[in-house]
Amino acid sequence: MAQVGAALWGAVRGGVRAASSGALAGRALQSGETSVRVDGPLIRHNFPLSPERV
Repeated sequence: MAQVGAALWGAVRGGVRAASSGALAGRALQSGETSVRVDGPLIRHNFPLSPERV
């Protein structure tokens, strides 16, 4: 189960990195949002937008 969780977490983090380089992060920063919400069938989490990732 730990391996499945790690793989899922890796996929979610990869998606957040991809989004942070695109328009999603730009819109979030312009509107004053401080996190990107990732909704999926198995995980829901708010990831903070940090300057080094954007």
